[in-house]
Amino acid sequence: MKRTSIATVCALGLTTCAFADFFEGQLIDVIGTALDPAGNTVWGTGFGSGGTHALGGFNEYADFLFAGFDVTVTSELVGEGHLSITLDFSDFDPIRFEKHLVDFNGLKFDGTIETVAASQGSIVSNGNVVNWSGLGVDLDIAPIVKIDIYQVPAPGAAVLLIGAAVTRRRRR
Repeated sequence: MKRTSIATVCALGLTTCAFADFFEGQLIDVIGTALDPAGNTVWGTGFGSGGTHALGGFNEYADFLFAGFDVTVTSELVGEGHLSITLDFSDFDPIRFEKHLVDFNGLKFDGTIETVAASQGSIVSNGNVVNWSGLGVDLDIAPIVKIDIYQVPAPGAAVLLIGAAVTRRRRR
């Protein structure tokens, strides 16, 4: 009976681990907004050529209102619990807008995003969604933004270590 309990705990740990990590091909929404007193514009998932972004891939998102204004989004799974996203505004003419906002939706649903960092601008997360903002004048000088997203280590890994320690201790 006790062996079954340890096996159950380990199996639950594996299940938890499987759901916690970012994974190749995971679909997320990327929604960009360029703000200006004269008028705003949008690009990304659901606008014009914008589909969902598959983690580990790239998309070229065309602006909904301005032809020729494109933003390239690339993502890479760097390591366990670490996702890197690159926004390339080189073909967007970002200085025409005062402020740029990008929302990344669908990254997590369990509140496990722990830390976010960006090469420029401001970035925040509520544990599930990541929101980046930057100024057009800054993007005109350096149009590439690198974003790193780290999640809380998978709780399944801790459960597996505890299960292994209990099993080892019982064998002594």
